[in-house]
Amino acid sequence: MAKKNKNIELAHKEIVFEIEKRLYKVLRYDAQSQNIEVLAFEDGKKQGIQKIPFAHIPRSIKQQIKPIS
Repeated sequence: MAKKNKNIELAHKEIVFEIEKRLYKVLRYDAQSQNIEVLAFEDGKKQGIQKIPFAHIPRSIKQQIKPIS
């Protein structure tokens, strides 16, 4: 039996943070790979969807995401 991939949708939570003048909106959290999928914005323009390791995001955002999983 295959293991169930544990992805948690977070788009409805409106979690937003900034790193190096780039704004990120959290879309989902993959508990197995410990990555978050984010929508990146730079100068108000969408830059696309990216994956960021959970360890590289600000502590305040981690505290908002981790209790959910």
